[in-house]
Amino acid sequence: MGQAAGTVLTRSDSDSTGVAPAGDPNLVGTCASTAGTLATDPTSGAANPQSTSVDFSEATALPCTPVSVGEQARTPANPGCPPGEECTTQVSFVTIPALPKPAIVTISFERDVLKPGTRPKNFVLWETPDKYPAQPIRKVQKCPLAAGEDSCIVKVSKYRRKGIQVVLQVVGTGEDPRYAG
Repeated sequence: MGQAAGTVLTRSDSDSTGVAPAGDPNLVGTCASTAGTLATDPTSGAANPQSTSVDFSEATALPCTPVSVGEQARTPANPGCPPGEECTTQVSFVTIPALPKPAIVTISFERDVLKPGTRPKNFVLWETPDKYPAQPIRKVQKCPLAAGEDSCIVKVSKYRRKGIQVVLQVVGTGEDPRYAG
């Protein structure tokens, strides 16, 4: 509109999407037609020190419920915790749509990835929002959910020998919150 005949309009833009190899035990996804559970491989010591699972209800406005969970290494774009804090775990993520009730997410950490002296009472879980860095990394608080928050801690308990297990209540937003400790 308003351009001279023969004018070529150009636009340059780019984006990228990571594609996980088939069979990666640390990244799983599905589109389920009923409520269910989705989980990465269970922990197995230093070889697989972290696992993530989600128990979800059926989406009412969709033909199926798209869900994914996984663990990834921390990177500058996905640091896991705010400046001045020390994270030692991988980053667990869960992607769920808006659901009739919050999902229950369980993250299990083997002792191999925890700082010495970490116990359920002093363990801190950080959430990196999907819109990071526009939204800051925040400490996940105990339930009930506070206004404007999408996750809270139901309980933190001992896991196997000196590990930690965190159970979260997570409101589905369709975005990808990430958690690290």
